[in-house]
Amino acid sequence: MSPEPDKTNIVIDEILAEIDQRPFIQTLTAIVSEVSPNAKLTQVHSVLTLAVRCACLLDLCAETANSIYIEELNKQRFKFYKEVPKDFHSELEKVENDVKKFFNDEKILMKKIKSGDKFSEDDIRTYLKGKSGDNLFYGKLLELLLPEWHLTKELQIQTMLFDIGKDLVDYEEDIANGLPNILIMYLNSGIDKNKIIQLAQELRTEALTSQNITVSPTLVKAIEYNYDLITKRLR
Repeated sequence: MSPEPDKTNIVIDEILAEIDQRPFIQTLTAIVSEVSPNAKLTQVHSVLTLAVRCACLLDLCAETANSIYIEELNKQRFKFYKEVPKDFHSELEKVENDVKKFFNDEKILMKKIKSGDKFSEDDIRTYLKGKSGDNLFYGKLLELLLPEWHLTKELQIQTMLFDIGKDLVDYEEDIANGLPNILIMYLNSGIDKNKIIQLAQELRTEALTSQNITVSPTLVKAIEYNYDLITKRLR
């Protein structure tokens, strides 16, 4: 009789498989192919996949403090840095540590929401930048790997727009769980929710008027798509 499979491994394998299928990885690889047609896409895709795995597992660690996720994060992080040239490690680790600071900021936001505190529009922008901080890491990684890469800011804006749209969908669930959410922050602060569209317009304009954005039709399309979702969800 063959031994039963380890249920822990099955759960981790399922989580990794789900992460690997995320459209963001495919979109980012497509953007890289446009920015740097001569890049070794298989290698870049592999490194980006490991980076996204680490980011998602880090989220799970922060949410659950489950030792299974912590152990898997360490495994994936080891694999990531093994694939990246050693000369890049110190720069990436610095960005990694900066990105991790958001988890402490998120806990503070949760306490403020629970207390009914108000937020300024600058507070909300800071929240969005922190939430999309993973893109600073991906951007730095691509800057180190590809001399043609100059789209980190635009990539972060694309994700900020995605996060705004996702917060609109997750509004009721985030209320129930006491999680930060842009719509909750606007409404609790007495700010007209239509200001969210204004913020999205400003972000969209900032990205699409960039001199660098024209090299990547895929990134332009992703920005437009996420912006359109926001306007539809706020109707």
